[in-house]
Amino acid sequence: MLYLGAMLKSVAIAHFGSRVALAKALGVTKGAVSLWGQVIPEGSAYKLESLTKGALRVDPQLYAKTSARTHPNTSAHSS
Repeated sequence: MLYLGAMLKSVAIAHFGSRVALAKALGVTKGAVSLWGQVIPEGSAYKLESLTKGALRVDPQLYAKTSARTHPNTSAHSS
């Protein structure tokens, strides 16, 4: 299978053919998969990259800490 881009839930479901097949590959319930947001949880994403031999790939930027963007640097405002 061709590399499809960032590891989003919709991409992984398309790769496996169904949410049930994706859940089975990971050893989780389809309900667990349904609870994911658009981005697959990081641990599951790395497991899928391994299981698919790189057909699905983790995009580390999807898991980068956002605290620097969400919390302004208060020291820049001090005198």
